[in-house]
Amino acid sequence: MALWISRPCLNCLALFVLAALPLAGYCQADGLPTRTTYARKIALLIGTGHYQAGRGKGAFRDLPAVANDLNAMGLALTSIGFQTKIYSDLDVPGDSSLSFRSPLVAGESPVLPVTTLHIARIVEQLLDSLEQSTERTLLVVYLSGHGGILGKSDRVVALPDSEPGSPDSFFRVRKLLNSLAERAPNTDKYLIVDACAGPLGKRSDDLVTRIDEELPPYVFSSRLGESSYIDPEKNQSVFTFYLVQAIVRAKELNLLESDGTLDTDAIRAYLYAKVPLHAKTEQKRRLAAIGAPLVQHPFGSTQNLSLTVIRDTVPSPPPSAGRDEIDRYTRALFESHYPK
Repeated sequence: MALWISRPCLNCLALFVLAALPLAGYCQADGLPTRTTYARKIALLIGTGHYQAGRGKGAFRDLPAVANDLNAMGLALTSIGFQTKIYSDLDVPGDSSLSFRSPLVAGESPVLPVTTLHIARIVEQLLDSLEQSTERTLLVVYLSGHGGILGKSDRVVALPDSEPGSPDSFFRVRKLLNSLAERAPNTDKYLIVDACAGPLGKRSDDLVTRIDEELPPYVFSSRLGESSYIDPEKNQSVFTFYLVQAIVRAKELNLLESDGTLDTDAIRAYLYAKVPLHAKTEQKRRLAAIGAPLVQHPFGSTQNLSLTVIRDTVPSPPPSAGRDEIDRYTRALFESHYPK
């Protein structure tokens, strides 16, 4: 894969909520990691892209790339056994086998902007249903859209009507993590946020929160103060591109444990290694002139979950295979999971 030439999403990249159907995770018992078997794996993805339809017209530009990222994540998770529910104000890419649902409430006009209340409703309804279930479940929440920080460290995702002077008009990531920690105790959760984390304003309401060890595992596309980037040729997020790679090419990339499990630690390490590279070549030449942040470092907690067990589904080429045969195999395997 050629190195991407990216540009900054100065107001941020992505709000997706992924709820992933569980396969296997790790619980801590007497200091030793043990495997948890999940009855269900669910993936809930939420992405916002029509920003200029909101009240703060022009504050955030539209993000058509979100549709491609949602589609890629949906296909990747489906390929490892996740049921996916995708919510977006964007249309699904034309050649996709997936479908997008509107975050709006039934009967609301399609031209209305998506608000934090719409996103909160989707998440809370899902958690309500999980609390009613006795089945062991894994929930992955993936957010994609514009984002930033309010105050010193209040990481948020922007919606079309978000205004820097109004903290409640943003979807607040730490509040979501607190809710995930408190609700549906029979469900393990994993939060992924693909969004910029640049400053949006000094004002931020105090938010009581838990320490990381009490929260579900999470990974963000960038550290505080950094932008997240998109690839202008593919019109996709750099962070989500490597996230999808880690899922669909886990065996090829040597990310699996000895028993074939793919866990969040391996994904986090791969993102840490790959995502910052995009800022060190062409981007440096292109972006230095405008003073944009040139580095993007994903950031995540160290709690570990196993997302799936990956077994061979496609015969590997024989050891005697030539370069052309190996290239064809690799291309076919990649294209079977990742959209063109």
